Amino acid sequence: MSDDQMHALQDQRHREALAVEMAGLRIRVAEAEAKGVQQQADLAALRADAEQARWCERNGADVTYSDLEKLWWVQWLDQQGLFIEVSHPDRNASIDKAIKEAR
Repeated sequence: MSDDQMHALQDQRHREALAVEMAGLRIRVAEAEAKGVQQQADLAALRADAEQARWCERNGADVTYSDLEKLWWVQWLDQQGLFIEVSHPDRNASIDKAIKEAR
């Protein structure tokens, strides 16, 4: 094998090694981006939970689960002192329903 062929082979192997390294870096970047997206989604969910908790606290709402009915119930007194309750199978949806009902 001539020197030129040796150098060409070394260059080819070097390019292949760099391509593998770049592929690995792209994978790590994609994983980091996905983790960032997940963290943003988690943060949004926490903010929504916190807003629901603040609404329940401000309005003195009770949130309870009925095993018999398989429903989450939100109960509170409105500004006129009337007892209001709403329900839904999902806890967060039940609270969101109450928030809309109270408006």
